[in-house]
Amino acid sequence: MHSNPPPPPSGGEHLARTPISSNFFTKPLSAGPAGAWTELAVEGSAPSERIAHAQAVVGGRIFIFGGRQGITVGEQALNDLWSFDSDAKKWTQHEHGDGPAPRSFHKMCAIGSDLFVFGGCGVVGRNADLWKFDTVAGKWTVLAGEPPAGLPGRGGAGFLPSSDGKSLFVVGGFIGEESNAVFRFDLAENTWHEVLAEKNDVVRPFSVSCGAMIGGDLCFIGGEVDPSAKGHEGAGGFCNTVVLLDGLTGMPKDAPAGVNEGEGRPADRGWADAAVWPGQGVVIYGGLSGSDADPLRLADTWLYKFD
Repeated sequence: MHSNPPPPPSGGEHLARTPISSNFFTKPLSAGPAGAWTELAVEGSAPSERIAHAQAVVGGRIFIFGGRQGITVGEQALNDLWSFDSDAKKWTQHEHGDGPAPRSFHKMCAIGSDLFVFGGCGVVGRNADLWKFDTVAGKWTVLAGEPPAGLPGRGGAGFLPSSDGKSLFVVGGFIGEESNAVFRFDLAENTWHEVLAEKNDVVRPFSVSCGAMIGGDLCFIGGEVDPSAKGHEGAGGFCNTVVLLDGLTGMPKDAPAGVNEGEGRPADRGWADAAVWPGQGVVIYGGLSGSDADPLRLADTWLYKFD
């Protein structure tokens, strides 16, 4: 674990459902525990404060889409698109025309120069729509039309590309309860395929985990496994389990021996974020832990190494 006093809040929330600023902070992972968080000086206007947005990386640019600024789910929902150039240290807002409706708690991932946005909570109800944004042409396209009957709208789903870049996977999420369904979307066919149906006895239901592609597998770490009686005001029940799915088929695989046992693991958490550190593993930051009676916001940084 890399640990030091946490940075000021940056994007997302620190108090339940209360948006915070989009100030940018960096931490040199190569410095190990001694590495400190520092605020990055940026050029140009920055995105407004928000929670529950989605982000993905294309080339040297970090894209963020949507989120909300209000307290209730449908209040002040956003569908703006921004990118941050990590070399120029500059934000750019993209005028993208007709695209996804405003939403929060959706997910976004990237394949090549394309961004993909799935689901989330709209102004009214949960979504299960799938969109593509071509970052070169600057154009949105809705994919597949209506989702299949077994894929109701959801927030906080696992959403990652396949290891060959030809498919997208939706795993779990919150549909009024925690889901454990697994769906694959074939980009060439423009069709959904059910890998594991809802209520299967293979994958434990979960939502709001952090995920990354590692070694050809889909990797999801932690997440909520029991919803809070207080909804977004509470902490619910969390886990710190590593779930692996085959990167081509989406079928479950055994996690490495000992990875889900013993001490020396991150605390149970959901709402964390993760990214691949090439050649090293998956970096996990922060999240929500604790209980309804005593929710705990985390600011720790962990590295999950793999062979």
